[in-house]
Amino acid sequence: MAYDPKWIREDKVVKRDGENTLTDNWDVGEDKKIVLNKLQTRDDNIILVTDSTNNTIINIDQTNGGSVTFYGRSSSGEVSPLMVLNYNGIEFYHQGVKVAEVTADGITGKATYS
Repeated sequence: MAYDPKWIREDKVVKRDGENTLTDNWDVGEDKKIVLNKLQTRDDNIILVTDSTNNTIINIDQTNGGSVTFYGRSSSGEVSPLMVLNYNGIEFYHQGVKVAEVTADGITGKATYS
């Protein structure tokens, strides 16, 4: 079946000018992807990437100098930061505890952790 634009209801199309907004979550389907060149925040300058249970995986925050935080899940299921990139440097975490930091002054860290 060939594509025919007259089959599309204009009030059901998400337009790039924001005229028609999404009214619910948008599931593109299993093994499908959304390809884009730009992802833009609306008002709060924060972009969150979450998993299916709404746990944050990536937090991109443009406030207070900006930071990017990557989260991971422990074997017990607890979600905690793994790495934070920010204005001052990079922080590394293990099970929610900061174990190392890289700044303009050098590298600091804990030699042991439990």
